[in-house]
Amino acid sequence: MLVWVQYVEFPPPTTEYGEEWPTERESPEASKVPVKTILRFGIDIDGTISRAPKHFKRLINALLDSGNLVYIVTARDAGRREETEQFLYSMGIRYTRLVMKPIDWPYSVPDFKVAVVKEKDLHMLIDDEEANCWAVEQRTRALAAHMLPAPPLLEEFRDLAERLEAVKHKASSD
Repeated sequence: MLVWVQYVEFPPPTTEYGEEWPTERESPEASKVPVKTILRFGIDIDGTISRAPKHFKRLINALLDSGNLVYIVTARDAGRREETEQFLYSMGIRYTRLVMKPIDWPYSVPDFKVAVVKEKDLHMLIDDEEANCWAVEQRTRALAAHMLPAPPLLEEFRDLAERLEAVKHKASSD
């Protein structure tokens, strides 16, 4: 049996409209410009950062080191600014700006979070309150990530977790 094979250059040197294909130096990926080069994230404190401080520290550091902006957006009233700044400092949490609810805020917490997302033009808010996330999703163009509660520890792992905590405690006291 005779098989005829025709070799075709791909991609062809020109498109059907006569435009030239990009050369290797001008790949389609190289010519694309990202829509947003700096992203702005809002992250809640209570129930969010406070629930997993090590993980949020790593996330925030990665975001900031990549040139993005991180706003800590909390419903704590502005009268607690010094206490809140000290709390974040003690956990090693960096941020671009700390945004706190004004003492005389007349509306709900979800209204406050929506107002901050709009004012700071945030791209995403991470929060533990479903109502805040829902309000942001419905009333802004930003995404909202709901910080779900940690699942309970399975019974078969409780003993192991207690022994691990005992070892950590002993190591820190030595």
